[in-house]
Amino acid sequence: MPIRFLDQLGAGGFRHLLEEGIHYNNAHHTLANTETIVGHTTQAAGANPAAHGMVGNLWYDREAGRTVYNIEDSDYSIFTSGADVDDATEIDPPQRAATSDGRSPRTILTSTFGDELAVNTAGRAKVFGVSIKNRGAVAMAGHAGKTFWFSKAVGEFVTSNYYYDTYPSWVDAWNNKGLPQSYSDLLWELLNPIDSYIFEGRDDQAWEPDFAGFGRTFPRLLGSTEDKYFTTLLTLSPFGYHMPADFAKPLIDAEGLGDDDVTDFLGVSLSVTDYVGHFFGPSSLEAEDNLLQLDLTLANLFASLGMPGSYVSPDEWDTAPAAEQIKERFGIEGPLFESCDHPYLTLAADVRDNPDIDRVALETAIADNLVPQTTALPCGFKGSTQHFNLFGKMECLS
Repeated sequence: MPIRFLDQLGAGGFRHLLEEGIHYNNAHHTLANTETIVGHTTQAAGANPAAHGMVGNLWYDREAGRTVYNIEDSDYSIFTSGADVDDATEIDPPQRAATSDGRSPRTILTSTFGDELAVNTAGRAKVFGVSIKNRGAVAMAGHAGKTFWFSKAVGEFVTSNYYYDTYPSWVDAWNNKGLPQSYSDLLWELLNPIDSYIFEGRDDQAWEPDFAGFGRTFPRLLGSTEDKYFTTLLTLSPFGYHMPADFAKPLIDAEGLGDDDVTDFLGVSLSVTDYVGHFFGPSSLEAEDNLLQLDLTLANLFASLGMPGSYVSPDEWDTAPAAEQIKERFGIEGPLFESCDHPYLTLAADVRDNPDIDRVALETAIADNLVPQTTALPCGFKGSTQHFNLFGKMECLS
């Protein structure tokens, strides 16, 4: 919990967890290596690394005579061709140690919470793990669950044949909509005025890397999809939160999580904080803004699940009187909006691709007629302040 930024947080994200959930003021994990697989598995298994076996992201295997990656398993390959680690661009060193694209939880030596839940419900519980990092997703899902992770090599969520014989149709549908690619040439901009940040004076530190054209000061340009580091930069920015959060929504619907009286489990690991912390440091302007952006992503995700807040779906936006007037003016018969992935509200594909619609006039009409009715709250909530950019996406100005 980013307590030091509490005054800057909204109502529906971290505050909801703090005020409505269970939190510990003095909690410790008895582990030495604060690495992804160690921490994730310790929390998932309720056991120490000496018991669950995940003692580090890497370890030396005496039998194999080499250093191995924690969840590599040559028996279970990734479905998608080319989705393995690209050694030339991968900034996550442990993954480069794997000698195959296979991934599974077989090296985890104990059961996890998800495993015990599956056993105690005779397999009726649905258990899933989703993450940018494959080791994060695999650890949370355990042996009995299903898991998906983001492949930077292909820009899609993937899995291995340990879990499925083929991708579910909803996974193909999500990958085909190209959400990661839609962030091409966008900027990571500060969410709030710079003088409101604790670390406002740390936008340009001598030790910060200027990695792949990402710059050392805000705003930071993601670049185009043609850039070999494009998906890597996604995971170094708050845009990297949108992908697992957005992916979780059709997963919940398609797999029917929470639809019956059996408890289901979904673990979503939002790993951008780790990458940002490594690159820029935990007491940096980047880390501070990153957590504020994560707070809004959580609020949007929680609200879409019917938790706190007053979430408004694109369908409801379309039925607002001002929206109806805009649709009538521009001859739009179908939906005006497609989705909201904070901080961007996407126009429906039929609207974006219609050559008869004056896009500038449409965006101006939306800004003039919809935005004035609102106040500054996260995108997806009643009262969000928004404007359109040149990519057919409406940015939240909260």
